[in-house]
Amino acid sequence: MIPSGTTRLSLPSRRWAGLLFSFAWCLPVQALPHDEDRVKAAVILQLARFVEWPPVAIAAAPTLNICLAGKSTWFEALAQASRGQTVNGKPVQVLPVKTHVDAEACHVLVLGSSLKESVRLQFEDLPALTVSDEPRFASQGGMVQIIVEGGRVGFELSPSAARRKGIRFSSKLIRLAKIVEDSD
Repeated sequence: MIPSGTTRLSLPSRRWAGLLFSFAWCLPVQALPHDEDRVKAAVILQLARFVEWPPVAIAAAPTLNICLAGKSTWFEALAQASRGQTVNGKPVQVLPVKTHVDAEACHVLVLGSSLKESVRLQFEDLPALTVSDEPRFASQGGMVQIIVEGGRVGFELSPSAARRKGIRFSSKLIRLAKIVEDSD
């Protein structure tokens, strides 16, 4: 039973919940920003399981690195969600990044609105899955935009932006997302 005063963030379909987020969507989520961050962190972790990176970007890495640039409020939520988790057989590590050099080891790069456009552009040349919850992120060159509408969490994908970096989305993931074409 969900305590009064809480909302449950759910996905657009039962198939989605069963396929990707069986553990994340069982939890009631209070309508507070940090709880929404926890749900979004779980989404990011699960999305990573349905992505294929270029072999050169991931083969030699001992961990799958999820990095945050300009999105420090998600750090603790991602660290908790990834504790003890693996993606493609690699333990997940969450790292803050401030510079392009820091980001070179990232496989997933979560970008926040506090980044200046010039800094954001520096990160876009990396072979990392770019994720944000910023409006129009996927249509402006990002790969994954997490969206919340009516208490439901979903995402938009830009397969063309991903392909430019040698990243591929699973067909299962593509079927469940809203596909957008970026403006590049």
